[in-house]
Amino acid sequence: MDFSTPLQFPYWAPADTIPAPLPTFNEIVSTGSIIRRSTVYPERCLALHHHGEHPGADLHKLNPVLSNSQRSGILSRLAGQVNELRQLGDTGYFGALSRRPFEASYLAGSGPFDSLNDFMDAFLDRRGFMVDERSPRPLVEGRNRFRASLIQALHGSERPVFTHGDNHTRNIMIRENGTPVLIDWEMSGWYPAFWEYFRMASLHLEQLTLLSSLLEARYPPVLQLLGDFHQTWDRLRNEHGNTNM
Repeated sequence: MDFSTPLQFPYWAPADTIPAPLPTFNEIVSTGSIIRRSTVYPERCLALHHHGEHPGADLHKLNPVLSNSQRSGILSRLAGQVNELRQLGDTGYFGALSRRPFEASYLAGSGPFDSLNDFMDAFLDRRGFMVDERSPRPLVEGRNRFRASLIQALHGSERPVFTHGDNHTRNIMIRENGTPVLIDWEMSGWYPAFWEYFRMASLHLEQLTLLSSLLEARYPPVLQLLGDFHQTWDRLRNEHGNTNM
């Protein structure tokens, strides 16, 4: 499957006509682009149309009343779905679906990137560790050393994996039979393996323990490394200045 081919939308409403009527159930069925009885929806899927049973309530509402066994069963099934998604083929780039730029706020509008090095350069720029040809040499060398240590700590992230990108309890619907359903895929794409953890730790820190089974547990040191380097970076800037700041 060629994951880099731009998506073609058979139903499209110009911005000045929204809200526009959605296609009918019969129109969706007639396209032939429907995947049935699958736990993974690949990139070419236009839309997920659920006809019949309502997905249920979100995990945020249900979590306080779930028993430990119910919660464990739901999270186990959800972890299986997430792991299955990560086994989809390698796209050869880091970015949103169909080689589009990142949607996430940290890198919105950046990319796509052809290598982890290119991704990391943009990531560090957005984190405030910017250098250019005018920057003092100690800052450039300090950033290069940190990038190398960060990539080493992210061993296993060299190739992109399919990632939901916005995992939190309000985006996890639970059907009456206990089946979890992930919704809100607008942030999804082909990202480094640590990206899901980083997004959740940055935006939904209070949910890390509950949803830890969905994340790459080996990547928490990344946050510590970033925090430590902020102090080093501030010291280097104070000592040597930075002409582009």
